[in-house]
Order: sequence, then structure tokens, then C-alpha cells
Amino acid sequence: MRTLAGHTIFKKSERKLLVEHTYYMLQKIYSTQKNKLGVYHALVSSHLNYGISVWGDPKTNYIKKIETIQRKATRSIVNGKYNAHINPIFKKLKILKIKDMVDQGRVNIMFAINKKEAPIGTQKLFKKQIHQID
Repeated sequence: MRTLAGHTIFKKSERKLLVEHTYYMLQKIYSTQKNKLGVYHALVSSHLNYGISVWGDPKTNYIKKIETIQRKATRSIVNGKYNAHINPIFKKLKILKIKDMVDQGRVNIMFAINKKEAPIGTQKLFKKQIHQID
């Protein structure tokens, strides 16, 4: 299993090429916002969702790098300026921020453990505690 560091610290040239290619596709090739959103989900969001399940609990400095890429990609969907406020854009496009995606992943795994639908090895990592209020 690779760590978050293994996923985010490729060779700089490879990472730069991937990011530039994604931005080019979002800005030039697909002109409508709907098409750009589809490209975002295919090239950015899908990788983030997969990565969250592999990374576990990523450190803040790794999240910052990913947030920067996610924000740039999101701004290019709406042709926003480089310094445009990002919260309204995320809300308008109904896109979760990476931190929210991590939180959602945690909730999903805990829900699966509670329902006994998670793999046995994962269930053994957690012990259900019941607190009684006197």
C-alpha cells in the first residue's frame, strides 16, 4: 500500500504535466460548464475519492497541496479568476472540498463498521463503546 506522500510526490515534471493537461482540458477543449464538470469528475474527483480510501488519515501538509490543485481545477470550470473566492464556486457546482471528502470517507467506514458490512480486519480495529448517562 502506498502512502499519501507516495501519491503526491511524483517526479515534479510528471505532476506538472498531469496538472497542465487537466487545466488545458478544462479551459480550452470543453467549452460548456457541464462538460468541464464532467472532465473534473473524471480526472480530478475520481482520483481524490480513490486516494482517500488508500491514504487513510493524510497529514495537513499533503492536504494543502491537493487543495491547491482542486481549487485551480474548480476555478477553471467556471472560468474564475485565480483569486476568486472558492466557497461559492464549490457550492454552486455541488463539489465537496478535499477535507470534506476525507470526513465523508471516515463517516462511511464507521457506518459500514457499525452495520457489520466492513471487512472483518477493519471491524477488529474498532471496538464499540456504550456510555451510560447516570
